[in-house]
Amino acid sequence: MFYTRGVSEMVGEQVEKKRGVHWAIKAWLIFHCFAVITRTIPLPQTEDLDRVKNPEFSPQKMNSQIKVANLNTFRQTSWLVPYYTESLGFWQYWDMFAPNPAQEDIWVDAVVDFADGSQSTEMYPRMYEMDLAEKFVSERYRKYRERLSGGEYAWKWPHTAHWFAAKAWKNPENPPVRVTLRRHFYTVPKPPAKTNFEYSTYAFYSAAIDQYQMQELKR
Repeated sequence: MFYTRGVSEMVGEQVEKKRGVHWAIKAWLIFHCFAVITRTIPLPQTEDLDRVKNPEFSPQKMNSQIKVANLNTFRQTSWLVPYYTESLGFWQYWDMFAPNPAQEDIWVDAVVDFADGSQSTEMYPRMYEMDLAEKFVSERYRKYRERLSGGEYAWKWPHTAHWFAAKAWKNPENPPVRVTLRRHFYTVPKPPAKTNFEYSTYAFYSAAIDQYQMQELKR
């Protein structure tokens, strides 16, 4: 006599074996959500700092307290969270959404002067001109460009100028000797005002090129 186990019984055992997620994945997911939330909370503005000092309670004050507390704790490198979000690209500035969305369309290029007196214009990678596959791989170029032309990031300009020089250097006998970085932009006004889509251009940095540093970037 043969004993045949019920199908439902065998399926039940298989389901039991497949259930469950490894504790390490759960821990990582909790940490990841926590890190992203702390990184996307807006930075406190002057009005937030003033509001925190007000002894009266209000929802606005609570919102400001959260911003200040987050900045003083989880946004500091001593908590190690910024190392995770910055190095892996999991951060996103709040100004993409609110309260002050970005209002400028910006792109950057460079005018490269060569030893023989000639010039060339080198384009910085633009998402607008890329197909979907290129955008996926090159997204960090856009992030870098967004924080390139502002004065608070002037420390990036020398390295960027040498990067453009290395990119433009094709003839070993005619190296780049100077690079001028340029910013092209137009501002999108608040509705109902119409946008002037004509780009304004200005040079925000110019420097002589260190040949050794350029050669290092060329490798």
